[in-house]
Amino acid sequence: MTKHDVLAGGGRWRLLVALTGTLLAVMATTTASASVSTNLSQDFAAQARAINLTGAQTAALNAEVERIQAKMGGTRVNLNTIALGGKNSVHVAVPGEAEPRDLRSVLGADAASYDPCTGGADYGWFCAYDEPNFRGGYIEMYTCDDYPMPWGVTGSWDNNQTRGTKARMYDGNWNLGYTTPGAHSSDDSASWAWVSWITNC
Repeated sequence: MTKHDVLAGGGRWRLLVALTGTLLAVMATTTASASVSTNLSQDFAAQARAINLTGAQTAALNAEVERIQAKMGGTRVNLNTIALGGKNSVHVAVPGEAEPRDLRSVLGADAASYDPCTGGADYGWFCAYDEPNFRGGYIEMYTCDDYPMPWGVTGSWDNNQTRGTKARMYDGNWNLGYTTPGAHSSDDSASWAWVSWITNC
């Protein structure tokens, strides 16, 4: 065996190692994409593509929606929305983003009344946000009811229900911890750390 044969063999070995590494990387990416796809319906996966989410963003959003739905119940109606019955719903932001992605261009006319909580509550609504300053994901509360609180950090709320209506916040043992002033009232930096339930009226 000549020196040239040894070097050539080594070159082939390095090439084989490089190709194997590339193949493993492609397989890992494909597996991650497949995992996201199997957790989403075809419609939801198509919505993610339509609003240009990456695979990582889609996976993170899907995990957050599933976590909140496990806490609050309801029916997932699109990529980032859980319907809670009546007009009430939860809109979930991609983790790290300031507000939920707008799906109106994807969903069409059915989403005409999509966001009564964007940047603050429309009249008749109580809105709870997972970040300060009325940002992040949010719960739209219209019907008078008890709503589980899915977040545990600092968020915000805006009470723009009928004049004078007060919301109440309870801990996990249903001890009343806070009653809001009558509508219209708000708090742009509210602790959710102790809050397990909100009764909006």
